[in-house]
Amino acid sequence: MMNLRFERHMNLFKKAYYIPDKNKKIVIYGAGDAGKTYFQFLKMMDYRNIVLWVDKKVGNIQGFNVTTPMELNQVEFDEIIIAINNHEIRDSIASWIIGYLKTSVTIKCYISNESIK
Repeated sequence: MMNLRFERHMNLFKKAYYIPDKNKKIVIYGAGDAGKTYFQFLKMMDYRNIVLWVDKKVGNIQGFNVTTPMELNQVEFDEIIIAINNHEIRDSIASWIIGYLKTSVTIKCYISNESIK
């Protein structure tokens, strides 16, 4: 049985963060504080369909290999979720992704009530 305090905490997280459909293959863009927090949230939600995690700074974070954004065209995915707090940087990254991939792509913000152009 789930601890009531933990359950309330999870309900706040669910309202704050975008929760992808369990069947969707996602890419997380951003490995700073927001990206790490969002990745941890998805793990707590038992989300297992992260096909790629990208950032300018590559490395291994929480057991997951973070690679360069240039890898985006190497995998199949349904959505890219940008986990960066600064909205100007998020918009800039979204524009870069659209130009780089040259295909239709669904880009979401990790914060549930914010959208990306």
